Amino acid sequence: MNWVSNRKRAVGDVRTTEVADYTSVDLVVRSTMINNWEFVVGARNLLNKDIREPSVAPGVGLPGDLPQAGRTYFLQASYKL
Repeated sequence: MNWVSNRKRAVGDVRTTEVADYTSVDLVVRSTMINNWEFVVGARNLLNKDIREPSVAPGVGLPGDLPQAGRTYFLQASYKL
């Protein structure tokens, strides 16, 4: 679980609205069932929250700030020599 709060806007950003706090949930399952092999499956932003980060450059002021990825899944396999 990731909790993000109290983010400030860039110097020179004239918007008066605050950047919303958010909580996201990630899930990762890791296994080494077979010799030297590691398998990972996971999901980021599991609850598919609308997450936004403040614009970082003065004067850019993107409306609605910078949207972050919604729910994403990943798989990984690694072999250790």
